[in-house]
Amino acid sequence: MLIALYVAVWREPRKARSERDDRKKQLTALQRAEDERVIAQARRVVASVGSASLLGNGVWFASVSNHSTAPVTNLEVKVFAVDAKGERILEPCKRSKETIGTDDVLANLVLSRGMTKHTAEE
Repeated sequence: MLIALYVAVWREPRKARSERDDRKKQLTALQRAEDERVIAQARRVVASVGSASLLGNGVWFASVSNHSTAPVTNLEVKVFAVDAKGERILEPCKRSKETIGTDDVLANLVLSRGMTKHTAEE
């Protein structure tokens, strides 16, 4: 009878607590490994920005490239313009296809090539 009381009151609760602690440690280790994997994947996502003045004044290109072997999920890209002081401009950036027509692009390409050719002959 005393042995059953010892097992029920002392040994089993301690064993259950120990098993819960072990599971918690395992879950923490798994979560840490997953977090490190996601962080390593994010380091391989590279953003680039450059001037596309050939298409018009104030036109820039922005792209995001995935250099990892895994697909990137839940990626949200926001582009903000900044002034010379590095402060964000309130007016939002617009996609070029919303502001520049195909005719404008072709005209800029023809004009820029014609001007380059003209200056090369002189």
